[in-house]
Amino acid sequence: MKKWQVGLVMLSVGALGCEASGSADSLATMDQGISGGQVETGLPFVGLIYNQNSGGYHCTGTLISPRVVLTAGHCTYRSTAKKMWFVIGPSLDLAQQKIAVDRVVPHPQFNYAKQLNDIAYLVLTEDAAVASISSGEPMDETWVGRPLVFSGYGFSDPAKKSGAFTKRTTELTTESVSPTVFRVTDPTASGKMICGGDSGGPALYLDAADQYRVAGVVSYGDQKTFAVITRVDAFLDFATEALPPAAVAIPVPLVVQDLPEPQTSVPAPDAPDGHGGE
Repeated sequence: MKKWQVGLVMLSVGALGCEASGSADSLATMDQGISGGQVETGLPFVGLIYNQNSGGYHCTGTLISPRVVLTAGHCTYRSTAKKMWFVIGPSLDLAQQKIAVDRVVPHPQFNYAKQLNDIAYLVLTEDAAVASISSGEPMDETWVGRPLVFSGYGFSDPAKKSGAFTKRTTELTTESVSPTVFRVTDPTASGKMICGGDSGGPALYLDAADQYRVAGVVSYGDQKTFAVITRVDAFLDFATEALPPAAVAIPVPLVVQDLPEPQTSVPAPDAPDGHGGE
């Protein structure tokens, strides 16, 4: 069965098809997003990663502190900070804050070809105007059967290649837990799944205090029946070593803090012509 990495959606989406890449070095992979999900106007800590590197593509990320975004390692592949932005809001057109990236921090053992250690952080140039969230308790086999909420900015209709750059959510169920990843499925077989553009987005759950926590980061899957999620709790040492102490996430109330009114039109910053790629 072919696997796909779900985040690398080229900005010229009409030129792509929903199929696995032919090379480990190819950045054009899948172009489907959360299917069977619903448009999400909440979850302000989930944002769009707009990346103009290698021809241009987008992913999803989660604020874990005012200036640090958690995402997938393959969302930073061959990327420099000066060509990346983190966009807060329900969609690109209704952006409430757009922040340039100052530093890209992929896991030092991230392996694109084998899809290992698929986790990274983005350090922003300024504080986000929304509250961040943190990771929660460690995962183990007791998580099997547990429902999780997923949120991302991928396509909603892979056939028509439409709906990109709008935040959507869906619920999937934990099927198995491994040392560094876990696998989720839709036991209802109702067509819900996560794909391209949703990469790097969070697997969320509510803790005992009804606060959202992030358990994992969307990595890859088959677009129809399963997805593989990188466990955040398995990489806490990476966060401690790679980020300054002030950047480590702490639990905070999930409230919007004086965001400006949404703009009705936010042009993509210097979007390239064609789908590009390396």
